[in-house]
Amino acid sequence: MGERTRLAAARNRRPEMMTPERWLEVKAAFSTVDELCEAERETFLAKMDLRDPDLRAQVEALMRAQSRRDAILDFDVRHFLPADVDRHRARAAADAN
Repeated sequence: MGERTRLAAARNRRPEMMTPERWLEVKAAFSTVDELCEAERETFLAKMDLRDPDLRAQVEALMRAQSRRDAILDFDVRHFLPADVDRHRARAAADAN
């Protein structure tokens, strides 16, 4: 089976139901991938893709989610607060006295 045919078949297949056993497998694979450098990660994912394309897709989805979460954590917390939060704090402090 050619590479394109195999990838098309993997995309058209219904994703596996996430059983507790499958979750343990995904979590273990993600933990392994997360510890690897970028070059090793791609090699590991390519090998995973040959034996279980769905597992690779699930691990990559977790990697993307982690990347988005980390990006949010890089912001200064004031970025998420209303612009007038300092004014509200000052008013609350004045009211408390």
